[in-house]
Amino acid sequence: MAKLNEKKTEALVKKQLEKLGYFDDDDVIVEEQASDNPVIEKLLKVLRSQALGMDDQNL
Repeated sequence: MAKLNEKKTEALVKKQLEKLGYFDDDDVIVEEQASDNPVIEKLLKVLRSQALGMDDQNL
């Protein structure tokens, strides 16, 4: 059920960002669930681990 709610939230946020023109702005990069930037990806990994109550020692 949590995964379904997450998908609904993603769709809602994406729709709002589209309405606000974020996807049409060359100065803004919208990345979904992952990033090509290693610093951002590492931060996302830490946040995901914390959200799951895990302690990732391999960072």
